[in-house]
Amino acid sequence: MDEFSLSESQTLGTGFVIDANDGGSVSQITDRNTYGGDSGSSLNETDKQNSTNVTPATSSKRSLQRKEFSNEDKFEDNVNLSKLYSDVGKDNVPARPRRIVFRNQSSTSSQDTPKPVTTVDFLKDHPSEMTNGRKIALALMKYKWYNPKDVSGTVSSNVDSTRAITRLASARAVSDGESPDEREENIVETTEESDEIEEASLEKAWAYFEHVTLPRYVYDAERSNNKSLLSKISNCLHWKKYVNMEVAESGEMHFATKLYNPLFTPIRDIADFGLGIGLYLATLKSVVILMFIAGLISIPNILYFSGSDYSANQPGVIWQLKGSAICTEHEWVPCLDCGRDNLEGDRVISEMDQNGEFFSFAKRNTCDGAIARTVWTNYAATLVFILGLVIISYRLSKKEERFDDDQQTAQDYSIVIRDPPINAHDPEEWKDFFQSKFDGAHVSCCTVVVENDELVKTLVERRELLLKIRRELPQGVSLDPENPEKLATYADEYKKEKKCRIFNGIPEHYEKLIKLEDTIKKLSGKDYPVISVFITFENERTQRRVLSMMNKATNPGPKYYFNGDRLLRVEEPAEPSSIRWKDLSENRYTILTKLIIPFLVTVALTIASALIVRLLRNGWNTYPGKPMYAAIAISVGNFIFPMIAKALTDLEIHYKEGGVQTSMYIKLALFRWVNTTIVTHLIQPHTSKIGAGEDHLLQGVYAIFLSEIVIVTSLQLVDIIQNLKRHFFAPRAKTQEDMYLYMRGNEVDLADQYTKMTKIMVLTGWYASIYPAAFFFGAFALFVNLYTDKFSLLRTWAPMPRFDQTISRINRIYFFMAIGVSMIVLSSYSWAGFSYDNLCSFDEYFEGNFIGTYSFTVENNGSEENIMIDVTDESVMYRYCDQNLFRNFVFPALPSFQQMGLKWMTSEQENLTQIFAWTTVGVLVIACVVTAYSFGLSFGRERYKAIGKDKKIQFSASGAYAYIPQFKSDAVPYPLIACSVKQLRHSELFNWESPYHSHDYFDLTLDAEQVLKGTGDHVADNAFSSVRYWEPPFE
Repeated sequence: MDEFSLSESQTLGTGFVIDANDGGSVSQITDRNTYGGDSGSSLNETDKQNSTNVTPATSSKRSLQRKEFSNEDKFEDNVNLSKLYSDVGKDNVPARPRRIVFRNQSSTSSQDTPKPVTTVDFLKDHPSEMTNGRKIALALMKYKWYNPKDVSGTVSSNVDSTRAITRLASARAVSDGESPDEREENIVETTEESDEIEEASLEKAWAYFEHVTLPRYVYDAERSNNKSLLSKISNCLHWKKYVNMEVAESGEMHFATKLYNPLFTPIRDIADFGLGIGLYLATLKSVVILMFIAGLISIPNILYFSGSDYSANQPGVIWQLKGSAICTEHEWVPCLDCGRDNLEGDRVISEMDQNGEFFSFAKRNTCDGAIARTVWTNYAATLVFILGLVIISYRLSKKEERFDDDQQTAQDYSIVIRDPPINAHDPEEWKDFFQSKFDGAHVSCCTVVVENDELVKTLVERRELLLKIRRELPQGVSLDPENPEKLATYADEYKKEKKCRIFNGIPEHYEKLIKLEDTIKKLSGKDYPVISVFITFENERTQRRVLSMMNKATNPGPKYYFNGDRLLRVEEPAEPSSIRWKDLSENRYTILTKLIIPFLVTVALTIASALIVRLLRNGWNTYPGKPMYAAIAISVGNFIFPMIAKALTDLEIHYKEGGVQTSMYIKLALFRWVNTTIVTHLIQPHTSKIGAGEDHLLQGVYAIFLSEIVIVTSLQLVDIIQNLKRHFFAPRAKTQEDMYLYMRGNEVDLADQYTKMTKIMVLTGWYASIYPAAFFFGAFALFVNLYTDKFSLLRTWAPMPRFDQTISRINRIYFFMAIGVSMIVLSSYSWAGFSYDNLCSFDEYFEGNFIGTYSFTVENNGSEENIMIDVTDESVMYRYCDQNLFRNFVFPALPSFQQMGLKWMTSEQENLTQIFAWTTVGVLVIACVVTAYSFGLSFGRERYKAIGKDKKIQFSASGAYAYIPQFKSDAVPYPLIACSVKQLRHSELFNWESPYHSHDYFDLTLDAEQVLKGTGDHVADNAFSSVRYWEPPFE
């Protein structure tokens, strides 16, 4: 026996049993242990259909893996599993369901390492468990117009490459002391299997989409059956404290799984995808509730503005804008210096007096909006909204801890050394250092990262080029990387037959392949310096001790010097899937310099978009312009710019995905805030702010809300590009691998989702004072956004990296603060700007020839209106005055900034705006202090602070994954691995699994060996990063 032994018949708690006397076969049992160790009913029919009855342990790729054991379950050799899960279920808080994974690095005996797993056939999913897209595809694939390709004889693109890698891996195993037969046991595709012709199957492609691309959870029939609709709703709304759903590994083949329900899946379970996405959805939900509460507070203003006291029930105003500050009551008054140069054309008209001199009449608003009841109501709603943002920020910090407690990931056990000695390549040296310096420490995994970016990039490019050549080869012509002469001969013949080509073909690809392989031969023989080291401990306690000691403000002492002369810079790393391995070698100066150009381009595009919106809204030459056109342009720009921002951010360098998302967030927030809100506010004349009709401000604001709710949501749900890929291009793909690539889903950035939320918050905050119903429209828009994002996340988007809390913290510390400050500032200016007609009275009266009766015709909402005005010696004279203190850059909006002798505010309005203005100053001062304090902490020496409690779960039992250097490629459906996988073969250290290939197929070190084969040269010992795993010392 190696590490564990089983009795002759050992129950595993998952509905299966190993019979040690029958070669380790697995069979179903009637009673099984559930998550809490209770006995349940037999497997249901779905479980029986989705699992094989007997699976030999020798063919399993997994080490012993199962659901959570009860505290009484023990193995035969007295290994008590309760030690691995101590304190998980204390205080009557049910533990999150976890898999226990026993990693055996070097075991080769199937008898010693039983692997009791089920094998799920993805092609036999029940129709009720399929997406609608898959059902449609399966129904239509029999028709030529949908699936025109004759799949018979179509060769999978990976057959020959897999065969070559299988032979290479087998040769490597011999050199490592294993026989080829033993080595072949661990490879999914044997040489005989690789020699078979594999048909490109659309059924497999859709199975890949649902089981690899889309997130799934491990399905437990006994706990899931007979759930009522009310129970599902209560779970979704968190009325129940705990919901039991365990996220399944991508491509999970060994447990029955189901797709998450887009409507009823609680946010707490979605947080298993990563802290970042869980905190985003929690933020979105909280903001929806806050906006709705602020809307309820604003109902008195809605009633006042829509009533008879303000504007005679606002006749002619659409219902969506009733209750806003739109004023439909006006009077024409004589104005001494008004003209078309300072007032809009529909608000001024000039007349000639008896002496042939011109004088003007201007339209004056008679609605009294800045009164105590409206200002105080908005004041309360604004302060409640700001206070609510503070409460949300605090609750999010607590949710961050709770979500972190719900997850057990590699980050909880790991540290990263940013400044290791460049020659410290040996993982054993790092293991010995930490285990000798910290009593009781056990290093489970060590990843030594070297600066071989150019080599890895070249190998990835070679792999992509081979796949490109494979796609262009006709059927029946095989591609064997170990037999380049055959390809060279075919390339020459191809070149002779097709002398003229617009695009590069096989001859050009072959020439490039030769150059790439020459480069690889040179680069593979070098030893590269170490740039980072990731250490994963067996328990959280050790990780926290190391981080606390190595991040002290004072020097911890020579005891903790590496090799006696170096104090290491130790940090807590991001999650493995969030590490950007290709950027780890860059220094901070290079990183900063590469941030400048993308930011400048963002500023230029923001200005260009603002100009386009202005032209569409205000018009040019003979084009009159319309707010709806501008609103559509804003929504389309907000939809397209994330793709541009992503391309710009790809030019930058970031250590982790959190940095990428932060950079994108800043770009997107700048563009969307300016494009959606600030431009609309600045280009609109002050007198148009409360005007009625489609050319005025609030009509445009409503159009933006409508566009965000309808157009943006529709574009996201329809997902035209991805549906074209899945339903048009995938059926016409030449190879199976190409089909998988079309099924990968749309890659979405968390920063994009955050800015979609904050732009609605900014739009609502800026105009809530004069459009109180904006709180309700904003809440509804974000509510729709919440469920649209949940649907996309669980049904269409590609898997996101496990984002950490970085972007959430930036959002709640800085962006929430900016939103709150901008809201109260704009509200202050809004009340100071009443009555929005730019007219001020003064104590002079008309005399002489100006006195008389005047009649003229004006246009009013598309119809002509006859106006008659009597000017007497008692008529009040008006003059033009600029009531827009915001555009005049006056702060705060105090009544004292009115022009001398030209006052438009009433005495009541002056008192109210003064209170609002000084409150604005107070809020701004508090915001500046908090910002300065936060910046001071971020620029000071980083301090480690543990989040959540130590759950006392060992790394080997947590199901967490290791830090394995991987690189994504658009040509391969799975990441390419930039280290040797031979040390990781028997361990569950990867966070993904291909149902058709072993990890050997994605091992770039095998590609390098393949290139060097027959040359007499060998890959240098330190040409690639190395990962090593050590078994924990079980008692």
